[in-house]
Amino acid sequence: MSQPLPVPSDEETWTQSSGDVASAQIPQNAPPESPAKLVPEVSPLIVENEIPANFLFWPVIETAIGKTSGGLVFAAYKHDPDTPVLLGNLSRLGPTGGLDKQIDALDVFASWHSVSLFDPLTRRARGVCTSRPKIIPGARPFPATSPHGDVFAIGNLPTKRLNALPLATENPSVDDQAWVILPVQDQGFRVVSCRIADFDHNWMSFVLDDTATHNLTGKLQWAELADDKSQLDIGGAPLVNAAAEVIGVVSALRHNDDRWTGQASLTAYFQDYL
Repeated sequence: MSQPLPVPSDEETWTQSSGDVASAQIPQNAPPESPAKLVPEVSPLIVENEIPANFLFWPVIETAIGKTSGGLVFAAYKHDPDTPVLLGNLSRLGPTGGLDKQIDALDVFASWHSVSLFDPLTRRARGVCTSRPKIIPGARPFPATSPHGDVFAIGNLPTKRLNALPLATENPSVDDQAWVILPVQDQGFRVVSCRIADFDHNWMSFVLDDTATHNLTGKLQWAELADDKSQLDIGGAPLVNAAAEVIGVVSALRHNDDRWTGQASLTAYFQDYL
């Protein structure tokens, strides 16, 4: 279901600058602070009210066949924090994002024009990036089985105002604890605990913890992806471990049988192409 494109207000400032996100003028009014820390026992990098600014974005992508919007993109790095990439769902470059057809992974480079980045909580403009995507040849849109996941990656990014988390150096195992970083309208950023449930058909499945399920049920209108009144969805959200390393890129989160279950692309599937 396509999302409506944002209409910048008079207070928002767009800056086209060959992909230099740092040159965008950042509004003074900051996103609302989160009310509580769900996971104080883990790295402070994934405590709710310490989620770094300019890490997680709501994108509007311009392609050769039209604009696509919705989901999330975030900044991460493989080895060097000074060379981050933006990661998101390849499935957004198709009907899921409002396009007439899906852009194949091998065609993303030629079809890509730019991505406009918005604060996911306030929808205020952060900047326009015209850097080209990297080729991840085996990527496939969710729910297709894919050797490299439902992902795209944008490199050659500015670093002055991008805060990136590292990609995990070790793969998770079944029953490991993990966390999904989500922007929740009117609530700020939420760090939601979950457990790795399975690895099947190259998808990493996870289940939100009971406490998280109780807190979120009925509040996340945007998680009902088939609902025309959806406000946001979490495709492209980062899944992190206790060391605040990114272990996966979320493609889906659904509420079934009184629990929230999701699927993510394991970062090990595509790291070699970054």
